[in-house]
Amino acid sequence: MDIELPNTAIVLGAGVLEDGTPHPILKERLDTAGEAYQRGIISTILLSGNNDVDHNEVDVMSNYLIDQYQVPTDSILLDGFGYRTYDSCMRSKGIYDLNEAILITSKYHLPRSIYLCQNAGMEVTGLYGSEEVSNMRWFFSIRELFASYKAYIDINLLRPEYSAERY
Repeated sequence: MDIELPNTAIVLGAGVLEDGTPHPILKERLDTAGEAYQRGIISTILLSGNNDVDHNEVDVMSNYLIDQYQVPTDSILLDGFGYRTYDSCMRSKGIYDLNEAILITSKYHLPRSIYLCQNAGMEVTGLYGSEEVSNMRWFFSIRELFASYKAYIDINLLRPEYSAERY
């Protein structure tokens, strides 16, 4: 049985270290995307993260994929207004007009991310890497519990606005 997957992936940001390199959790997400690109599973990658002056997350993400996996720049889309997962999902649909995508994030983060992107109107398939990078998994699990409540409130009650600007 062949399963047809979307050819576009969304990689959600996870921070940049002071030296300008991807945080280990972000590096794992980028490695997963780079390997999927090299295997021909995806042909376009939307990188969604913070474009802060101090650490432009999407530029770091893009440079990493270009340097480590030779992903051409015309296969990379940048969303520098993905300040949080809600923004990334809403903008992927509303600004970048994605109807379906492979969502690349961390295992602990995947249920909430899928929930948010589906509620933005996309069909998403989740993909995560090995999950061996974080010795703070307990912290992220607790954080994710509260973030999941926030996601529910955002979707069902608040519906916050997101930037309509294209990066």
